Amino acid sequence: TTEAEKHLLDDMEVLVAMKESGFLGTDATLGADIALLAYLFMLIPLMVIGFRYARRKKFQNHKMVMTFVTLFNWVLILVIMSVSYREQVAPALADEFDDLYFLTPGVHALLGFGGQVLATYLVIRMWFEKQLPSGLLIKNFKPVMRLTLILWFATALLGIAAYSFWYLGVLDKDDPVEEVSPVTDGSSMETMVEQIDIDSFDFQPGEITIAMGTT
Repeated sequence: TTEAEKHLLDDMEVLVAMKESGFLGTDATLGADIALLAYLFMLIPLMVIGFRYARRKKFQNHKMVMTFVTLFNWVLILVIMSVSYREQVAPALADEFDDLYFLTPGVHALLGFGGQVLATYLVIRMWFEKQLPSGLLIKNFKPVMRLTLILWFATALLGIAAYSFWYLGVLDKDDPVEEVSPVTDGSSMETMVEQIDIDSFDFQPGEITIAMGTT
């Protein structure tokens, strides 16, 4: 029990550390900065490398690369992304579903989870193809591989967009909305009427433009 409690405390310390300020000079947390750099400089390049290995029929290399990408991505999801989604996105998504500020990370999570499930299946298939029941083996798995890659790339792009919205101010949630205040005391209208001259039914000025909100 003591050992289990120690591991639990260690895990909690990791989660707390991920919420500390990041190192990229933005308002992002440490976890968000790590996830961004991991995708840009490691996971996305490795996805492309793994795909090229498959195209060149270097299947052993392909299996090793995609296994690492899938496992490492699970770590990012469980340690960083799930916590951020549960605490920041999910509570507001139901009420502000049409807001890009929350919709983007929501779609990012949905597509990412779908791609990750497919990737996990493909990795298990590559390692345990002979042990799996025939009913679990998809004969033509190439379309599944392509769909997984598409979902992963879409997830990465949406993740970068969400980071830009939340931490770079590309979409500022707190921008005030400029509203036109209607004139209720009639002062502007009275001034306008006083400036209209009538001379033998010749109105000066000939045209009057009334601005919105003055009536």
